[in-house]
Amino acid sequence: FGSGVTALLLSGSGSDGVDGMRGVKAAGGRIYALSPGACLKPDLPRIVIEGCGAVEVQSAAAMASLIERMQ
Repeated sequence: FGSGVTALLLSGSGSDGVDGMRGVKAAGGRIYALSPGACLKPDLPRIVIEGCGAVEVQSAAAMASLIERMQ
């Protein structure tokens, strides 16, 4: 789906989602990650923001608003 893909990351540990996020970005899609400070498990969001170019979303409420605007 290329540029038609939007990936949202809410929380996580390890690096198991990094390859998928990089793939979305490389194909022209958009990636968003919840701010590490707002996550129960901030490791993966931090990696995706710093290493994959995800747009950092400051709060769960802001992420919900982002999803509503996409519809």
